[in-house]
Amino acid sequence: MARGKAVRSDVQAGVYALRRKSGRDITRQKSIEKNLRESKERYRLVAERTSDLCSLTTFAARPCYEYVNPSYHAILGYGPEDLIGKSPFDFMHPEDSERLTPVLEKYLNAKSRNLLVRGGRGPTERILYRLKDVSGKWRLLEGTADLVEDKHILMVSRDVSVRAKTELDLERARKELERQVEERTRELKIKSETLEETNTALKVLLQMRERDRKELEQSVLFNVRQLAEPHLEQLRNSRLDQEQKEHVDILASSLEEILLPLSRDLMVNEPHLTAGEARIANLIKHGKSSKEISEIMKLSIKTIETHRHNIRAKLKLEKHKTNLRSYLLERSYP
Repeated sequence: MARGKAVRSDVQAGVYALRRKSGRDITRQKSIEKNLRESKERYRLVAERTSDLCSLTTFAARPCYEYVNPSYHAILGYGPEDLIGKSPFDFMHPEDSERLTPVLEKYLNAKSRNLLVRGGRGPTERILYRLKDVSGKWRLLEGTADLVEDKHILMVSRDVSVRAKTELDLERARKELERQVEERTRELKIKSETLEETNTALKVLLQMRERDRKELEQSVLFNVRQLAEPHLEQLRNSRLDQEQKEHVDILASSLEEILLPLSRDLMVNEPHLTAGEARIANLIKHGKSSKEISEIMKLSIKTIETHRHNIRAKLKLEKHKTNLRSYLLERSYP
């Protein structure tokens, strides 16, 4: 009897312990379910209050919408009844669908080999794609695709059509500005080259004008010295009365005043030369020999040779074999 009582007592204790454990399990299960409901409610509130597009689709070769938040209606014009049970690929641009299908197949293949889900969460993909809105217009979306365990794809996207258009407009504006800058630079280069050519032409013209002026001055100086002055000198030495001599002197003085600026150029270029040396240098430049110069200037040949020697010394040519006439022509003496 005592043994039977002991057995009944053990059974009752076991039943009581089992009931206590079952109660704890039920309490725990209810707590988990409560937390799950609260968690889902929080996610639902977040999904329905955000301005982003949030959707839940099946993780399959042809995924189907199981949930879409109100932003789909606000942005694309679709209500849940328009999307639930349909595939995102039905609304996606063909080019983007063709680009994203191999990515989905890669993850499905990893899932079949049990290589995809780790820790209850799969990898995240950031993608750029186009969906057609209710009016038929393509909207550019940027989103992330998360694998929820291994059954669903959570897609959170944002409409970036305006941003993309702004970036495209900015890029076009930048290229247009670069084109204008290049065109303006090319125009300025052409104008600069034209201006440089014009300046070069003007410089050449000025040089020619200066050369012509010097040649004219030299010609006047030479002709007067060689042609007019000898005749004036002969006229002065002829039998003239006093009034005639005065007129000759006035004529000679007037010619000297006319020729003085022309002769002065030589003295300015080489200030060490005297007026007489400058005149002799000018005659040498025009090819006159010492004898011809002596006749023109009424000086002895020896005096002319002395002047020639002094001119070479002042021009620092005494130690060189440089021809004096060639040197004077190069220096453009009048």
